[in-house]
Amino acid sequence: AGVTKCIHREDFFRTNTDGTRHFVDILRELGMVPRRFIFISSLSVFGAIRETAVRKPTADQPWIYKPIQEEDQPRPNTTYGESKLAAEQYIQSLTGFPYVILRPTGVYGPREKDYFMMAKSIQQHVDFSVGFRPQEITFVYVKDLVQAVFSAMERDVIGRAFFISDGNIYHSTEFSDLIHKELGCPFMLRIKAPIWLLRVICTVNGTFNTWRGKTTTLNQDKFHILSQRNWQCDIEPARKELGYQPEYSLERGVNETIAWYKKEGWL
Repeated sequence: AGVTKCIHREDFFRTNTDGTRHFVDILRELGMVPRRFIFISSLSVFGAIRETAVRKPTADQPWIYKPIQEEDQPRPNTTYGESKLAAEQYIQSLTGFPYVILRPTGVYGPREKDYFMMAKSIQQHVDFSVGFRPQEITFVYVKDLVQAVFSAMERDVIGRAFFISDGNIYHSTEFSDLIHKELGCPFMLRIKAPIWLLRVICTVNGTFNTWRGKTTTLNQDKFHILSQRNWQCDIEPARKELGYQPEYSLERGVNETIAWYKKEGWL
């Protein structure tokens, strides 16, 4: 269990950090430590690192950033990322505790609500994106993440942390283009706003909803997530050590996801 949106900063730590710590402590006190403890963390624990372009895009090398590596120093720029990192650090501090940490990138699929907002917006003929600097993003379909969890349970690997994605890198519009296609290509107005405007919207909306006592998707955390330009990560260790082999391309995953939203009446 975990939270990605909260009214107050301390709520993230009460659930994501303290909740994890209490659960692990109880398992240890009762002598019920499992053979493998799989902790679902997030790529967000690293924050906006490797944001400097290392080359210009070409036909052979279209990606301009370097992927985030497990050896990099985490610098979370969201409260969510800070709370998940603190939970990671507690688990890693325990002697002899058989943990495996998975750090998925953007998880999408049936029942997911944040990416659903994009689909709803496109259905209503608007695709909103931010920032004029190139953005390189990664995704993982929920079924591939589940596969990674089972792989982590079955392999003889402990005391490790792994990035989880579908193994591909995408430009910022590819996800929305696939949603647009699955919705039957309705008329769509594509709006690209500057980063400063996103900051204003997230600050005002976040402050207003905190005053109302309600959570909101457009908040300061979301500003940092949307403004981050590099979401690449290296999944080769997961392939080699866990035998993780993602099966869903973004196109296949979006097809299944939109079909589910339509079947359940969300769209």
